[in-house]
Parts: sequence; C-alpha cells; structure tokens
Amino acid sequence: MDADSTRRRTGLEVGIAFLLGGGALILYLRTLAPTVLAGDPGELQLASYLAGVAHPTGYPLYLLLGWAWSHLLPIGDPAYRLNLFSAIWAASAVGLFYLMAAAWLQWALPDLAPLLRRAVAALAAAFLAVTPTLWSQAIIAEVYSLHLFFVILLFYLLLVRRPTGGFRAWLPVVGCFGLSLAHHRTMLLLAPAIGVFWVVGSREQGAGSRGQGVLPASCFLPLASFLLPLLLYLYIPLRAPHTPYLHLPLSGEQELILYDNTPAGFVRFILGGPFGGSVDLTVDLGARLAMAGGLLRDEVGWIGIGLALIGLARLILSRRWALLALSGLAYVSVVAFNLVYTIGDIFVLFIPSYAIVVLWMAVGTGRLLQIFQAARLQLFLASAFFVLPVWMAAGHFADLDQSHNTAARTRWEAILAGSLPQGAVLVSNDRNDMMPLWYLQYVEHRRPDLLGLFPLITPDHPTLGHILDLALSTGRPVYLIKEMPGVEVKVAVAGSPEGGLWQVIGPAAGEPTCPLAIHLGEAVALRGYDCLPGAAHPGETLPISLYWEALHPLEAEYHTFVHLLAATGQKVAQSDRQPGGVYYPTMLWRPGERLRDDHRLEIPADVPAGVYHLLAGMYAFAGDGSLIPLGEPVVVGQVVIESRADLSAPLSFRR
Repeated sequence: MDADSTRRRTGLEVGIAFLLGGGALILYLRTLAPTVLAGDPGELQLASYLAGVAHPTGYPLYLLLGWAWSHLLPIGDPAYRLNLFSAIWAASAVGLFYLMAAAWLQWALPDLAPLLRRAVAALAAAFLAVTPTLWSQAIIAEVYSLHLFFVILLFYLLLVRRPTGGFRAWLPVVGCFGLSLAHHRTMLLLAPAIGVFWVVGSREQGAGSRGQGVLPASCFLPLASFLLPLLLYLYIPLRAPHTPYLHLPLSGEQELILYDNTPAGFVRFILGGPFGGSVDLTVDLGARLAMAGGLLRDEVGWIGIGLALIGLARLILSRRWALLALSGLAYVSVVAFNLVYTIGDIFVLFIPSYAIVVLWMAVGTGRLLQIFQAARLQLFLASAFFVLPVWMAAGHFADLDQSHNTAARTRWEAILAGSLPQGAVLVSNDRNDMMPLWYLQYVEHRRPDLLGLFPLITPDHPTLGHILDLALSTGRPVYLIKEMPGVEVKVAVAGSPEGGLWQVIGPAAGEPTCPLAIHLGEAVALRGYDCLPGAAHPGETLPISLYWEALHPLEAEYHTFVHLLAATGQKVAQSDRQPGGVYYPTMLWRPGERLRDDHRLEIPADVPAGVYHLLAGMYAFAGDGSLIPLGEPVVVGQVVIESRADLSAPLSFRR
C-alpha cells in the first residue's frame, strides 16, 4: 500500500473517531449538570478551581488539568466548567476507543473486511458511550472519564506498538502508564496484564529483544519515563499550605487541620488514607459476585453479555493468547479488586471492565458477521446491532439526565439566605451534603464565617458523635442541616426553624434524677432514669428517660425496652425502640459516652391500681429474626398507679 493510500486510510479512521467522539459529546452536553453538585463532584469542582487538595489519593494530574481548564474557559460558573471537563475526556475516550477497537479487531479477526471492521468498531464505541455508568460520570465533575481515557490510550498504544523491538520502543507505553498513575492508582491493576501481554505477544509476533538484551542502559529511558510523571504527587504537599479548607478555624486560636503535611502524612494520603481500610478480604464472596454480575447485566444487557461470550470464545479458539492475556487479566484484576473494596460507590470502579466487555462484544459481533456472509444478512445483522446503542440511549436518558440538577445550589442558597447567626457551625452526618457549602464559601465567597463539619473530616473524628462534641466545644451556635431522627439520644435539638435547620441546644444527657449503676453484661451500664412528678392513671402515657453508657464498643444495633410489670410478673405495658435510630445507633456509641433514651409507656385503660415494676433491657436481632439479649434485664424502679377515682396523690417512683 503506497503512502497516499495509508494517509487516506489514517485520515478516514481519525475522521470516524472524531465523529463518534463529537456525537458522544453532544449527548453529554445535552445531559450535563449545570452547576455545583454534592459529594465528590462538589469537592473536585472546589479543589480544581482553587488548585487545592482533594481527598486521598489526591489525583494531582486531574487537579492541575482541571485548574487550567476552569480558569481558561470563560463559560458558565467554575462548577459547570469542571462538569464539562469530564464530558470532554469521556468523549475523547469514546473516539479513541474506536481507534483501539479497530486495531483490536484487525489482530483478533484479520479476515474481517475493512468496511465491516470499521462498522463494528464504530458500533462498539457508540455502545460504550451510552453505557449508563460511564454516561453518569461523563456529565458531572468526576475522575473516572479521564481514568477511562488513560486505560483506552494504554490499550491502544500496546496494540499499535505491538510487543516488538527493545525497551526504547516501549517508551510511549511506560510513559503513559506512569502519567496515568499520577491520576488514579487503580491503573496498577493493569500491570500484570501488560507484563503477560508483552511476553506472550513477543512470542506470537516472533519478536524478541533483537540482541539488545535487558541491559541497565536500555532500561534507563523507559524507567525514567515511568517515574518522572509520578513527581506530580509532590503537588499535594506543595499546595496543601495554600488550600484554605485544610485549616478550619474552631474557636480562638484553635483550628482543625485536615491534612498532615509531613512525610508520614503524605505517604498515608497517597496510599489511600481512611479508604485504605476499605479493602476487606473477609467479604461474602458469593454476595459480591452476585453484585458484580447484576451490575454487568444492567450495564450491557443480556444481548451484550451474549456477544461478549461469543467474542471471548473466538479469542480462545483462534489462540489469540496475547489479546486474551491483556483483556482477560485486566478484567479479572479490576473485578477481583472491586469485590474486596467495600466503598459505597464501588460501581464506578467497574467502568474499565465494561470497556473490556465491549471489546469482547466487538469481536463477537465481527465473528457473527463473518459466519453469515450473505450481503443482505450481514446488512440486517449490522443494522440490528446498531440499534443497540440507540436503544440504550433512549432507555437511560431520562434517568441519567442531569441538565436540570440545581438541587445542591438551590438548597444551600436557601440556607445561606436565612438568618444564620455569625460564626454558626453547620453539621451533617454525610460529607456529601457539605461540599456545596464549601464551594460557595471558597469559590463564590459566600458566608466564609460559617463552619461546616461532618464525620471523618479527620481520622480523629470518625462518627457523628465526635463531630457533635467538636461542634459544641467551639462555643459557637450549632445547627443540623437536616433532620436526623435518633440523634436526640446524643444532643438536645430544637424544632425546625426557618431554612430547614435544626438547632443543637446542648448535650441530651445530663444527670438523671434517679441515678443507678447497673451493668448489662460487660458492654453497657444503666446510669439512671428520670423520675417525672405527677399522677399516673389508667389510659395515660408515662414518659421514661433512661441514661445509658457504653463500656466497650458495641458490635450490633441494639434495641431497648421498658416493660411495666404487675406484682405477679405479668407485663401490662411496654415500649421498644432503637435508640439513636439510623443516625446514631449503638454501634456508634463510644465508651464513656452517656446517652439519653426516651420511652413512652401507654398505660392500659383497664389496668388496676397498684404498685408496678419498671423492667429495662437491651436486645439485638439475629439473622433469623430471633432476639439476642444483652445481659439480663433489670428492674429499675417502681411505679404507683392510682385509679381515676382518687386524683389526690401524686405519682411516686421508688428505687
């Protein structure tokens, strides 16, 4: 083939890639989030614009590129620009995926006609563009579209370079790999696949080192091209002193420091910080596999899974061991890691594995087109296959569309427009809730006097209880930004004022009017209850407040009960509840912490007058629904109930 033909072919391939990337970009722009968001997107919008520091492992390349993008592009607010930044990288990944898939098919199915090869590669790229997880991350400020771009670029370089020549021939590959690690550390999961692809592919291609040997001199440039991009991680300690939200003023000269800018702190940070503990090798593997299978089914559908299996079988039968090593080991590594990595949004880390499945789908589709060689039948099959991305896009459009998502901005603007006192502390149980406030404070300079706190803001404050103690210790007005039923065991909360905030008055548990010192097993002590004056009569409600203290960390979500027992031991009334609810359950209680547990006993209308006992205790539910008591229930006092005929005597509690 002459040079002109090669240039025309290359130009055609690049043109198709641009068309596919452009089409994906139009779709992403139509569904793009318009402004600041909650959670990690809000943090990345903030950190990128300020050239600040984000959560571990830091993503220095993303932050540097995001800073440049958000300051050079005069469109919308900075938050919108960072949402657009994700869309650009996702669309670029789609266009590059076409080029990579075409190269993949040329190796996997060398007899496939060029026209069909381009058609199948284009189908695969279009299908990848509308897979719901990638689409969802392409329209918000997130790190995963750039991560996928690097995965596809690495695969493309491997396929184009092929495992031939010496170490110098691999400079683009190792350089890309090093640069990608300066963005997302899970790129390390691809290392085994790359190594085996190199070895197996060299044998398949009949190429070796061509006498160069594996000499230190020949390794220097590849090693340098791999290591030099990793110096970008120095961005973190260099920018930390200039990142305002890493030093939060508390009271007086006290401040909360979110990043330990020491060598040890730096190492902990890039190794994952608090997320490093999310790797759990004791997970229920069956449940996690079912989760992964369900996510894959939702992502590509049964048709996609069927096509991928056909493609995988074709690679095996045709003995394409290098391609199997690259795609199979990469897929297994990514999925295996995700099975034991127990973060809440683990679904996004499957995106590279879905791209590999789409590659297998492309091989399966191409193989079917080879089997059915009749032109009309091929045209029918190709048309049917091209319906898949259209069907996917139509089915997911409404669910994924973020173009009207202004909820975070609207909510926080309403809060900030209220009559919050100067220097108030705003508390949430969820970091995600607080990121839009930080964005509005540090980017738009709205109410910089406010302090937003949440659990795990530092490792020393892992729970909502720690954060509430910290907030109250500042002496500043404290508000919850949302209703948190159950938190009243920890703090006294006023009713909902204007603006949807709940004021924290102070600790809920003071000294009980009737102190006790009774242990339930070795885990919990009952420190007393409140004796409320007044008369109790049949048909009335009797309030009882118990005061609990955890002696050791509790490993279950316990319920508490108060029973009203007659002298014969018969239960005449009871109150059962889960103290703390979902926001401060017993698993979050700290040793030495005192909690107030309010019960209300409904006294039956037909109960006879007399002396009754109060029996209190704790229990948890077993997997089969049975009760597991915590120690033995205890009698905490006596209640005298008088008939309504005699209203002269007050209610008495006796120890």
